[in-house]
Amino acid sequence: MKKYLLFASAILAFASCANDSYLGTEDEKHIANGDQAITFGFDVPTPTRAEGAAAATKLNNQFIVYAEKNEDQTAAGTNPGTGNLVINNYVVNYVTNSAYTSTSNTKDWEYVGFKFNDASATIPTTSYSTNITPNSGADVVQTIKFWDDAASSYTFTAVSALPADIQNGRVTITKNTSGTDQYAKGYTIVLKKTDGTTPVYPSLDKLYFADRNNIAKGDGYTHNPVKLTFRNSQSQVRVGIYETIPGYKVSAIHFFKQYGTTEYNDGASTPTNAFGAVCNNISATNFEGTLTVTYGNGTNAALDQPIVSVTTPSTPATDLVLGTNYSTLTTTGTAKFLGETATAATYDKADATYTLVMPQEGNTTNLKLKVNYTLYNEITKETITITGKTAEIPGKYLAWKPNFKYTYLFKLTDDDLNPITFDAVVVEDEAGNQETVTTVDNPSITTYAKGQNPTQAAKAEYPTGSTIYVAVDKGGTVPTLTVGTNANLYLVTNTTGTGATQEITEESVANALAHGTKDNNDNPTSWTVTGVGMKSLIVTTTGVPSLTAGTTIPDADSPTGVAITVNNAKFTPTAAGTYAFEFIDTSDSNKKYYKIIKVVTP
Repeated sequence: MKKYLLFASAILAFASCANDSYLGTEDEKHIANGDQAITFGFDVPTPTRAEGAAAATKLNNQFIVYAEKNEDQTAAGTNPGTGNLVINNYVVNYVTNSAYTSTSNTKDWEYVGFKFNDASATIPTTSYSTNITPNSGADVVQTIKFWDDAASSYTFTAVSALPADIQNGRVTITKNTSGTDQYAKGYTIVLKKTDGTTPVYPSLDKLYFADRNNIAKGDGYTHNPVKLTFRNSQSQVRVGIYETIPGYKVSAIHFFKQYGTTEYNDGASTPTNAFGAVCNNISATNFEGTLTVTYGNGTNAALDQPIVSVTTPSTPATDLVLGTNYSTLTTTGTAKFLGETATAATYDKADATYTLVMPQEGNTTNLKLKVNYTLYNEITKETITITGKTAEIPGKYLAWKPNFKYTYLFKLTDDDLNPITFDAVVVEDEAGNQETVTTVDNPSITTYAKGQNPTQAAKAEYPTGSTIYVAVDKGGTVPTLTVGTNANLYLVTNTTGTGATQEITEESVANALAHGTKDNNDNPTSWTVTGVGMKSLIVTTTGVPSLTAGTTIPDADSPTGVAITVNNAKFTPTAAGTYAFEFIDTSDSNKKYYKIIKVVTP
């Protein structure tokens, strides 16, 4: 029987907000159509949306905002407007119960009257001018800004960091104001520790970047508060593992780690790390370096989200190793065996918390895994040692975005002790809005349906009516799928009645298609296997939803609202049941690989 290792990645995504306000400088208020002052209101998606005082708390009661008007650009790199400066990195402070105490404040956020060198301010703003550029000057009092209805558009960007980090130079903020592409006009952030008896590092959990908010003139003149959506600078990752192997427990696990083409071993004869390494990434713990923030091309809200890149260091000094949960590294007797369901998985940290990492949205490097593990039967005391099994996870599932959480679940299941395969699940947000499932061995099979979360019992399967996408990765190459040639879909059922139930697994489906009784030898539509004293397992093409091939996952179905270019096949089941996707490797003696897909009625 093969061993299938299910790899699940959870991508936590957040909605962005738009508005239709316009602003201008105080000197321009007499030529505008109205004299309304600019005001602000914000939310912070982490992992549930926060507004008002809750958002202010996450932002440490302040942020730095930059704004231009008439910076018109229809697409990235084309017709870049130079823009007219409106707000030159103003500090905006949250003052409780201050709404409507001035015309520039309707949501308790105030900017008028503050300055960077203001020791008397309720919100700390002292000595920021040396660490935020450009700005109006340390002692320049910020003045009110008014909407200019004659402007064609306005563009807002903003950043928030721990005030003490800015004041002490642990965070230096530079707004990039030039270039041929306005979507690249984000920020350069330098992060460094301050030395002392105990060095103090920048607080990355307090570093937020707002979505780029471009408001076109056609959006109207309602003069609502400018509402920005802030996202934390970090990504979060955790790894879990569970098994569903009948009759066995998993009693010991040993993951090797591989970076690029070089394989690393932890050097121990017994396991010392339950979940190995996540390579090609930098830990956010005690981080010093430079971040570059840019934005998308403006074609939809998701592409205006901040893209955070680690400029320096350009490569990690060592592999990023996720936490060690030593309770999984036991053998027999008092062993704490692996969890046996997705909702009770054993995680790399005993408390199932996340490891903070730096974003790597441009990552294309695959994660290559090598694993040894031991199966143990509690009744017979039999052990089976499985060694040197390898798998490869496509780099697109490791393209971590800021403010997203990723959960990688590994599922061990039966399939005849041959090469291990992996299943990967991508979850869009913590509430379970998105699931993709990737089976990785070589080749790997990925299935995906929006809005699913396998770590939650209520959404552990795909629902009827969802569009399920299937892609195959073979050694880093995603082959074109052709329905009826190298891609097929089947419905799998067990008969009712007395006797034992045959379990539906990848191996049992492969066995039925290879050795089952056909309903028609020349052109079969079903294959049946009946064990001694057991119910029958039936694999059929009858009642199977239409399978079609394509090359993209469209905006509406992707995790982030941005189309994914990948060779795939898709189907939309209208009835609950167990389906099996078949990939035939025509380049390797027509070897066949299967992925079980369970569909339930929501």
